[in-house]
Amino acid sequence: MTVKAMLNKAVLEGEIESNPFLNVKQLPVDNIREKTLSFKEFNRLVTACPEYLKPIVTMAFFLPMRRNEILTLTWD
Repeated sequence: MTVKAMLNKAVLEGEIESNPFLNVKQLPVDNIREKTLSFKEFNRLVTACPEYLKPIVTMAFFLPMRRNEILTLTWD
């Protein structure tokens, strides 16, 4: 939830008189992936990776996780 939305809710509930962010425009969100790897491209990538990177690359390909989430995983 954005700050603007929280302040709108506070106005509706009578907690504040007005939303100071009322006229602030939100930035557009650009979460569109431009390209995803095909299975053929993925196999070529994994084959070219050093052994220690293969589990990381496989996780990144198959699971919807952010880079930092993958890199901070531990075996425990």
